[in-house]
Amino acid sequence: MQENKQYYLGIDGGGTKTALVLVDSQECVVQKLFVEGCNPIDVGIERTKQILRKAIDEICGQIPRGSICCFAGIAGGSSGNMKVQLTQFFQGLGFRASKVDSDTVNIIAAGLKGRTGIAMIMGTGIVAFVQSETGLSRVAGWGYYFDNGGSAYNIGRDGISAFYCALDGSGAATALTDKVNCWAKENIIAESGSAGETSVPIHQLLLGELYASGKKLIASFARMVFDAAQEGDQVAKAIIKRNMAQAAHVIETAGAKLNGTKHHSPIPVVIAGGLTNQEILLDYLTDQLHDPGNYQLEVLSCEPVIGAVCLAKELGA
Repeated sequence: MQENKQYYLGIDGGGTKTALVLVDSQECVVQKLFVEGCNPIDVGIERTKQILRKAIDEICGQIPRGSICCFAGIAGGSSGNMKVQLTQFFQGLGFRASKVDSDTVNIIAAGLKGRTGIAMIMGTGIVAFVQSETGLSRVAGWGYYFDNGGSAYNIGRDGISAFYCALDGSGAATALTDKVNCWAKENIIAESGSAGETSVPIHQLLLGELYASGKKLIASFARMVFDAAQEGDQVAKAIIKRNMAQAAHVIETAGAKLNGTKHHSPIPVVIAGGLTNQEILLDYLTDQLHDPGNYQLEVLSCEPVIGAVCLAKELGA
């Protein structure tokens, strides 16, 4: 192996998994690696370092660190003093150059590829970033306590609310009743081995599970809402329409920030995150835009870690 050969390591560290891709100067992939999530907010900064150190040792192997430029986009990596701690950690690994930022930066780089436009993440939460010659600006993304809709959490929460409103008579009947009950029977009663042995109503067991598990479990119910909507359920359709109206508002707010800047029309809007797995997402979202012709909606077509690789190459330029 030539000592003067250059390599670029991109890292995308999320809450569920961490992806690493190492390429050479001819853009040939040397190795890919997937390990557990390394969000320091979830696992703690010391565990984050352990996960990253082990993964970096494995993917780099015998390649001299001094020939590698590394960019790491880590979920939670820009919160509080995490960025400082992670920057110091990477500086101590002997790379030719290294930089740490949030994992959202990976998505912006992968999706927009330097273009002026909007990158929007629609996962458990929702956030949009506007990229132009003046830099980056942000719309939404203040967390599930404060965002107004458009995320898997919001859709899942609204679906669960519809389930309980149908139960007590304050809301319309919905196909979500059977879907939620079926999930609860399979995941709460069956797994606990208490089927037929408890006098606690299933909706009460579910409520306890939801409060105990929190936002990720609630967000997972968004899939049921989309399924019910595709089957024609009017309550589910209304939930998605309402949430996509808020997501459209985020896009339009982001688009307004490009007024006075150099940009092509229509404005590219690259969407990433778990909700993009839903085939009807873009149709609902487009319908809620006041001027859909002003935007070109597209789903991110590559893994976010590719954006990290691009940013690693910039460090070596």
